[in-house]
Amino acid sequence: GLSVGRLGARSSSALLPYGFFMVGLYASSLFPVNGHFIQNPCPIFGCTRGNFMLDWHKGGGRAPGPGSFGVRFFMMLNWNELEAQCLSCQKCALADKRTNVVFGVGPRDAEVMFIGEGPGENEDLQGEPFVGRGGKLLDDMLELIDLDRHKNVYIANIVKCRPPQNRDPLNTEQDACIGYLRNQAALIRPKIIVCLGRIAAMRIIKPDFKITREHGQFFKKGNIYMMATLHPAALLRNPAQKPAAFDDFLKLRDKIDELQAD
Repeated sequence: GLSVGRLGARSSSALLPYGFFMVGLYASSLFPVNGHFIQNPCPIFGCTRGNFMLDWHKGGGRAPGPGSFGVRFFMMLNWNELEAQCLSCQKCALADKRTNVVFGVGPRDAEVMFIGEGPGENEDLQGEPFVGRGGKLLDDMLELIDLDRHKNVYIANIVKCRPPQNRDPLNTEQDACIGYLRNQAALIRPKIIVCLGRIAAMRIIKPDFKITREHGQFFKKGNIYMMATLHPAALLRNPAQKPAAFDDFLKLRDKIDELQAD
């Protein structure tokens, strides 16, 4: 069977201290705070390629947190700091009626990362992404290609709190929350990202992503391969789409095999 853990050497450090900044995703390295420029950031999660001056000073300036999206950089937090900040987040109105923040689930060195749009009712109640009927379907499809949320896949969402009546998260809500996901991805350093559904694909892969036409296709950004597949909730509403989604998972398995062989 597949052994995702063989995809390649991992970073020697899983926890990154406050003395580092991150732009978009991790690109090929992290950039120390030195009062100069961040060079050549990776154009993932909405950041663009270029040079940006660090607007921060060691002598008492306030560094931006992972929710600071008016700028093109943010402070890298380690896992404990990131989760604590996320669980107490009040950056948008979704915090007002949540039961639980849905931070993410899976091993924090996973080389495959799945990203959805936001929690639903069951996720809000349990504090874990993709539970209930949709989560069971996702787990079943993962199992078919030897993936497991507790062993070799990390699962998270664009927004960490449930939108009312499971509506699509607003752009302002996504903007307020995307920094947590950026930080998670920077810590995990996945080799493959799979977007679950249209909203995640449009935010992470490209704004004009067409899920019905482009699902199952791989896009490379930096050193990361990205693919979108149909959302489990959409498959429950329209079971006729399940074969197409299963084909996407077979393509994912093939990509994992390809990266193992490199």
